[in-house]
Amino acid sequence: MKQNMKIRKNRSLIFVFIFFAVSFATFSKPTAERLLPDYYNPGQPIRVELKIDPGKDALAWVVEESPPAGWKISRIENEGVMDTLNQKVKWGLFLDNKSRDLSYTIIPSQNENTMAVFSGLISVNGKSFDIEGIKILEWGLKRLLNHFLGIPGGMPIDPNYDNQCDIGDILYFLNHRGEK
Repeated sequence: MKQNMKIRKNRSLIFVFIFFAVSFATFSKPTAERLLPDYYNPGQPIRVELKIDPGKDALAWVVEESPPAGWKISRIENEGVMDTLNQKVKWGLFLDNKSRDLSYTIIPSQNENTMAVFSGLISVNGKSFDIEGIKILEWGLKRLLNHFLGIPGGMPIDPNYDNQCDIGDILYFLNHRGEK
């Protein structure tokens, strides 16, 4: 009986040691970067590229990307899949530490004229990290108008802060250009 108690106690100590060794071990941090164009135009396809390096200590990892709501995913490359329930593009489970370039093509809706927000995560060995790089895309016409109207510092044309660029915003800006 004492022998069994001693074995259980030793097993418990080994488990606790392994748990703390894995929990507090320093792993190399993964790098994940999103590459996008400078702007988008409604109805025009955009290629989204993700440069992923899971780190030399990666044993198992996955990637998930959340594109702007309402935009159509037209092609997912590198064995990725679309999770239609959660509106996410997903890759993995990868059981290695090899770097990968992942990509998908997305098409903004024809009537889109707001800023588009992208987000994503890489999960390596059970820990999640944000995908870095470009996270916000502006509507192409809005950027063009900012440039040609000479708006200082790229200040957005959106005096009513409704996150849309419409003719009322442009007329407001043109009528109030000299004001401070």
